[in-house]
Order: sequence, then structure tokens, then C-alpha cells
Amino acid sequence: MSDSLTIAIPLNVTRLRHGHQRLRPTPTETSASLVVALSRAYAWQAMLRQGVYRSVHALATGIGCDTSYVARTLNLALLAPDIIEAILHGQVSGLTLQSMPKALPVAWAEQRHMLGLPERVSAPSSVTSLRAPA
Repeated sequence: MSDSLTIAIPLNVTRLRHGHQRLRPTPTETSASLVVALSRAYAWQAMLRQGVYRSVHALATGIGCDTSYVARTLNLALLAPDIIEAILHGQVSGLTLQSMPKALPVAWAEQRHMLGLPERVSAPSSVTSLRAPA
């Protein structure tokens, strides 16, 4: 048995002007940032609902973030449930936190249209089988 351990980490390196290099996240990492933002949105929404903070500005100050970032992140809590499921299961390709519109429509059908998604994003079969029949 060998005492050495090899770890492989995929990196995307992009050459910029003047020979500088910048690491680019892999597709898995970009979708992970969207999942993290979704979890923050729901946690922050709960803090506001429970009265921990009285406003978005107070929340932003309390957690040390910019108010516009907190407000934009909170908008993710308004996404249609099927869109959230699809994001969590990695079914929405090309959608990142940076590509997410700053203002989302309240109507779920309009959200799907704005994000270029089908009328209803299908959930994985393992998730649909856990739901109670209608």
C-alpha cells in the first residue's frame, strides 16, 4: 500500500490581457453558488419574518453586506418551486447567480419565460415519486 494520496481538482484558467491568468469556476461551482444564494435567501427571509431584523437595510447592516446584494438575494426566495427544485438538482444549465435577472416577476409563468425555461420545469423522477398523489 502506498503512503501517497493524489487529489485532482479541475481548474479552468483563462488568459487575460498582459499575460495575467484568472481561475474560472467549473459549471458545478457556478451552480453551487446559486444554491448557496438560494439558501441565504430563505435564511434571510426567515430572519425578517421572525422579526430578528426589521428591514432589509437592518439585515444587511447586521450581516455586514450591501443592502442591494441582500435585496437581490432575497428575490431568489420568490422563484417558482419547480425552478428552485430544478436548480437544486442541477437541471437548469447555463443559469448562474450572475446571469440571474436583478428583478424577477412575481408570476411564476413570467419567471420561466424570463429565464428561458419550459412552461413547467420537470423535477427528477425520485422527487416526484415522493410527492403525495393529487
